[in-house]
Amino acid sequence: MRKIREILRLRWVLSYGVRQTAASVGVSTGVVSHTTQRAKACGLSWAIAEQLGETELEQRLYGRAAQAGVSRAEPDPGWMHAELRRAGMTLELLHLEYLAEHPEGLRYTAFCDRYRRWKHRRKVTLRQPHKAGERMQVDFSGKRPWVSERETGERTAVELFVGVLPASGLIFAKATWSQQLADWVRVHEDAFEYFGGVPKAVVPDQLRSAVTEPDAYEPGINRSYAELARHYGTAVVPARPASPQDKGKVERAVLTARSCCRTSTHGRRSIWEG
Repeated sequence: MRKIREILRLRWVLSYGVRQTAASVGVSTGVVSHTTQRAKACGLSWAIAEQLGETELEQRLYGRAAQAGVSRAEPDPGWMHAELRRAGMTLELLHLEYLAEHPEGLRYTAFCDRYRRWKHRRKVTLRQPHKAGERMQVDFSGKRPWVSERETGERTAVELFVGVLPASGLIFAKATWSQQLADWVRVHEDAFEYFGGVPKAVVPDQLRSAVTEPDAYEPGINRSYAELARHYGTAVVPARPASPQDKGKVERAVLTARSCCRTSTHGRRSIWEG
């Protein structure tokens, strides 16, 4: 039994926390949170829930079980994938839409399994879903370009900063004199100005200008970099070490920017190697 009514009673009537409820009912905190969220999404209140039996509650939250020999309508994983790219969309909301059209359809777990299996089969393409305005991936080029004095021909190595919006593929590239914090912060401001807005999150590599304590799960963010993010209303979410999929778009953009860009810096002509 799901113990749905008892979960809702403890949460809504007694105002128990998620952990208290989970301990009392004997389920995980995830089950408590999931059950409460689905009950709210279905428009349930305690006045309604207390009048329903456990089976009826389960049907309201997860759909009616199909009768023997009755086939259930299969969801369209491609549609689900496209809808999940919309801001605020979740599998739970999609399941509720699906049940509204197919009341005898799949339960939530089976519905999600259909999508996950479909998505797993697509993994060989290495595609990542990106929502517009959600992230800006940033990095320095591994191969340093150089600038040349017009009069003497003397060359000075510089750094190449690249920022990319992965949803659209829009690229910003600019040379800086170093990878030091001052240049790192300034070039982020230039990128925001170029893009005409600020993303919800900035995804840098775990380089020193961004991260003071590299870690796969809780990296320490440089204080000035964190203050920059707070000032602009965004967040810094460093890519995990040895996880190129976290910033795959910027890795490819670095190659593009290094091979095709030309600009001027303080009266010098930048000559990009590539």
